Amino acid sequence: MSMREKEQSELQSCALNDTEYQWKNLGKRKLKYFGGIPVLNQPIREVKLPIFLQQVSRALSQTELFTEEEPSNHCLLNSYTNGQGIDFHKDGPLFLPRVAILSFGTSCTIEFHSCKPSKLSEPTVPTCPTLLHSIDLEPGSLLFFEGDAYTQWYHGIKSKPLTKPQLEDRIRYSFTMRRVYVKIESESELNNNFETEEGYRERKRNERQYEMSLSDL
Repeated sequence: MSMREKEQSELQSCALNDTEYQWKNLGKRKLKYFGGIPVLNQPIREVKLPIFLQQVSRALSQTELFTEEEPSNHCLLNSYTNGQGIDFHKDGPLFLPRVAILSFGTSCTIEFHSCKPSKLSEPTVPTCPTLLHSIDLEPGSLLFFEGDAYTQWYHGIKSKPLTKPQLEDRIRYSFTMRRVYVKIESESELNNNFETEEGYRERKRNERQYEMSLSDL
């Protein structure tokens, strides 16, 4: 499944020109996250996606990758230069076990393994013998996976050495759409936007922990 070039350009432009959400620098890559801070074993207060991502979420529900009752409500926008990779990992229990990934910019290859290989940044390490699938992610492509591919397999993108002209080539962007578990709030909670000092400290602590978990990839 893929998007037309005009749709790619419009979505990418909306995300990059958005000023409400700031880029987080994780060393090997930058990211923005939309939809709140997931907390393990704790439903979070729902944070609505920006309009341009609400449109993406509706489209994913219309194609039945998600449902109208449980639409995607969280997005990670990753940005990294051509040749950089993401180490093997599982997405974990913070989300409903299904994910849709939209790719823009330069292409790459994602691999799925049944065990966790050595760091992808170590080019001398041989390919893990438990490779299950290798999929090329072209600009405008949409990759969806769930079930064992989400809960049991490890996925990652290999880094590769590049020449200087290649390093100055295009940047890859990926939109990772998932559903985080949210709590149903009472009418009084919905009408109460006041944040206590204790609540603020807890939110910032959860934010730091979430960003640290992402920086390990």
